[in-house]
Amino acid sequence: MEITWATDGSPASNAALPWLKGPLNRREHRITVVTAVPTPLVAEGRPDPSMLLWNLVPNYRERVSVAATNLVVGAVEELGASKAEVTSQILLGSPPVALLNELNARPPDLLVMGAHGHGGVRNFLVGSVTRQVALNAPCSTLVIRAKRRPKVVLVAYDGSPAADAAVEFVAALPSAGMSATVLSVAEPPSILYAAVDPSSTVESAHALQRANARTLVNAAARRLRKAGWAVTTRIRDGHRNEEILAAAAEVSADLLAMGARGVHSPTFSGQQASGLAQEMLDHGPGAVLLARAQPRIAANSVKTR
Repeated sequence: MEITWATDGSPASNAALPWLKGPLNRREHRITVVTAVPTPLVAEGRPDPSMLLWNLVPNYRERVSVAATNLVVGAVEELGASKAEVTSQILLGSPPVALLNELNARPPDLLVMGAHGHGGVRNFLVGSVTRQVALNAPCSTLVIRAKRRPKVVLVAYDGSPAADAAVEFVAALPSAGMSATVLSVAEPPSILYAAVDPSSTVESAHALQRANARTLVNAAARRLRKAGWAVTTRIRDGHRNEEILAAAAEVSADLLAMGARGVHSPTFSGQQASGLAQEMLDHGPGAVLLARAQPRIAANSVKTR
């Protein structure tokens, strides 16, 4: 697995270390430590105010360069005992733009980020930047806010290819000492159900949704059990946003794993995450995985139909 760890050296970014030294520490993995050095821009003929610092403050460029180099060297040393191969990279430019450009040019299997960050090399990965990158990255993204190894995983599963990718990610983690709950939410029937099937009732439509949810969680649970996980399943009735957060609180989840784009998301060619994923980033547990389907992952997806 190719893993990119985007860091600014802040405590928030370093919350990823228990993951990188723990569940993601595998011989077959390669971890690239990435940071960004903001550079001044000229937009619409007007210079970036930071250009004054860049050009007028003595040794400013050299100091920024040294800070960035020390940051990635220190991060690589922090992971020095890792089983995975560890490399580093320094990007130039506006942090979210530079990172997204790099991810789109050479997408890894997984991007790892702290939920918030400040300090280090000039405010890289502040909360808004993390959100912008996580919601628009072309790859699966793990956003971590709690500095601890995960023990309890909640998989929110809706049968989409992206949700299949979330199941595959969890299945590949070492399961010793960990447990998983697979959740599917049966939402209230749409007011349009009668137009589709005038002979149905609200009760029958909801029963059908619950039956489909049960099929989904059972299929995902079988895949995780095959990988050695202790798994329970849950069906909840209500709106997805509320029920996923409620379930995460009930099981004391350390990780919420879900598809970045679900079956209810509008279809378009980009990789932008759904509104549900955005809310889970803001209010989810200690770590949130927004999984995106990739060809080699989708080929092994959970079969539900």
